[in-house]
Formats: sequence, structure tokens, C-alpha cells
Amino acid sequence: MIRKILFSLPLALYSLLIIYLSSLSSPNIPDFGFSWQDKVIHAGAFFVYGIVLQLFLAKSLGIASRKIYIIIYFLIGCFFGASDEFHQYFVPGRSCEFLDWFADTIGLMLALGVILITKNFHSFNSSNR
Repeated sequence: MIRKILFSLPLALYSLLIIYLSSLSSPNIPDFGFSWQDKVIHAGAFFVYGIVLQLFLAKSLGIASRKIYIIIYFLIGCFFGASDEFHQYFVPGRSCEFLDWFADTIGLMLALGVILITKNFHSFNSSNR
């Protein structure tokens, strides 16, 4: 039980951080000098979200099937991204954009790819010893 709470905490805290930042009417976003920087920020934020979501799924739920794991991962991640965009529709000075949600999804895909590649690389190195 303690283990589930411990591995749920990063996901809960990071989710609350995203919700908080989305509720700000005019957040202080640094200017990186290119027009689609907000999409990179969305992808980066959801890359981190994807990592903590995977920690939660792997350690708290213990899903054995890779296919089920990936389906649940994308259902939760994409739904959270969509709900975040919907939430911003009601925040003065913010907007609900499909491309922001798409960038969130790209971040989730990158996080999943990094974890799966790292896991496969680790498994490969372990079996070759």
C-alpha cells in the first residue's frame, strides 16, 4: 500500500502543477525566439508527465502486458492533455488549441519511446553478461 502511494505521488504532484500553470491567465514563459516555442514547451511538459505516468503504471499498477500498458498509458495521457486544453478554454487570456494537445501527445510518445528503448537496452545488456 505504501509503495502504491509512494509511486502515485510524483504523478499527482506533477498533474497538479500542470493544472495550476494552466489556470494562470498570463504565465511567464521565456522567449526562445521562435514562433512555435509553446508547442515545444507543451511537448516537454508532457514528456515529463509521460515519465511520471510510466513510473505510476509500472510500480503502482504492475501491468504485465506491454500492449495493455501502452493503451492505458495513452488513454490516461491523452485524456489528461485534452482535459488540460479544455480547462484553458475557461481561463481568461488562454485558449484551447488542438495543436497544443497534439504537442502534448508528441511529448507522451517521446517519453514512452525513451523508456521502452532504455528498458530494451538494459534487458539486452543484462542477457549478454
